[in-house]
Amino acid sequence: MSNRERVINFVQVAGFNTLSKMYHLYDTIIKTQSKFCVEIGVFGGRTLLPMALACLENNGKIIGIDPWRSTEAAQPDLNVNTDIFDYYKIYIYLLLLIEKEKITNIKLIKSTSQEAIDNFIDD
Repeated sequence: MSNRERVINFVQVAGFNTLSKMYHLYDTIIKTQSKFCVEIGVFGGRTLLPMALACLENNGKIIGIDPWRSTEAAQPDLNVNTDIFDYYKIYIYLLLLIEKEKITNIKLIKSTSQEAIDNFIDD
């Protein structure tokens, strides 16, 4: 099974993106031959995982940044009650799925984007 065909495996993952968008992101990364991607706001990984497969195809890597906390997830323009999600379980499920799918090019940073800046500062 090709990495592109594997994208459909992630439609059950928590998130708000359509399968069409997942394929579009995968195809865009392949087309542009991107080797490094960063996603801010991973949630369940519904976008991160297809992007990771595309980066893997390009011999690249991806970093996913998310605090997995309801206080940080609340956004006035997002019409979703963020308190209903169990962020710990969502995070653990993502870790298990990454391991099960053998996606080795993902680095997760469990913090806000502001806190994650230190991970990107060169010496």
